[in-house]
Amino acid sequence: MNANIIKNACIALLFNTSMICFAQELPNTYFEAASGRLLYGLYVPENYDSTKLYPLVIHLHGWSWTHSDYLVWYTKKFQNKIPCFVYTPKTPTDWGDWSGWNDYNLSVPMISAIHVLDSLTKIYSIDSNRLYVYGISMGGEGVFDLLHKLPGKFAAAMSVCGGGQSWWAVNAAKTPLWMFHGSEDVMNKPDMTERVYHELVRIGAKNMRYTNYPGYGHEIWDKAANEPAWTEWMFAFDKTKAEYGSPQGKIIVSGTFDGQVHLQWNNIRDESNDANKIWYYNIFNSQGLLATVEFDVLNYTFVPASNTDTFKIQAVNYNFKKSEFSNHLFFKNNRITTSLKKAVDKRSSGIKYP
Repeated sequence: MNANIIKNACIALLFNTSMICFAQELPNTYFEAASGRLLYGLYVPENYDSTKLYPLVIHLHGWSWTHSDYLVWYTKKFQNKIPCFVYTPKTPTDWGDWSGWNDYNLSVPMISAIHVLDSLTKIYSIDSNRLYVYGISMGGEGVFDLLHKLPGKFAAAMSVCGGGQSWWAVNAAKTPLWMFHGSEDVMNKPDMTERVYHELVRIGAKNMRYTNYPGYGHEIWDKAANEPAWTEWMFAFDKTKAEYGSPQGKIIVSGTFDGQVHLQWNNIRDESNDANKIWYYNIFNSQGLLATVEFDVLNYTFVPASNTDTFKIQAVNYNFKKSEFSNHLFFKNNRITTSLKKAVDKRSSGIKYP
């Protein structure tokens, strides 16, 4: 980052809380240690059993944010569902960034952070096939850097308001990746994420998603953390297991019109079935993808661009597998029906569609 960006980022992070910081004491099984110049925190699952293998998530902080936060992964609610280690390395501002911003070498802080990570996998019963990395701002840049320079090391990754070089996409495509950015970010401009995303699209990468927040600036970590799949999405990936299949639930969509189109559909998410653990729904019209909503939203309202259109819904699960399309809805002359012929016939017969 350049000097002005660094200065602004530092000020912003000093006066804003972390996206996952709560007014709680750190858990008893969390401790801090040092390896050379690297300070780090480690959360050990409360009922750690060395005969079992556990996943680990590494949290890369933003510029200057080196104090310890209470992370959502520490909560009993999450740990009861997915017991995991949480590793939080810390790099002071006078040491360097997480990202080396070159094509070959990790930064000195990142080299130390990965050295400790590798050591932890030998000391504790940590599953090296279920390592996950998440970062915000400078840490989000570090995520892209790691995926480029250590392709395949992590089972999945998330980057919030980070970014990288477009040519890093080739290696980044080897790791499932969820990217977030605010459209009005002036510290790390959206292009930092979007140039990688667009290159991923160009090369045909399938296991990636980009969530852009229109009107939001740099501080989107709370916004991202409120996504319903945020805490557990990465944990759906295990490098030793084959990807599960497509969602099998049948989506039925209906709609009404009162100056706006109101679409509604049924919930096909099934927590007990990985294939049916829906991540989000795509809404299509005759022109292509119209919108995307998270799995906890089963409706979409909008003003149609024309008086003739077609709508359908498709579900996507955590492994990026897509369901069959829903039934089609047809919109013509201010009426919505499941049949284009009916839409025309109802208008000519004077029947009002409820």
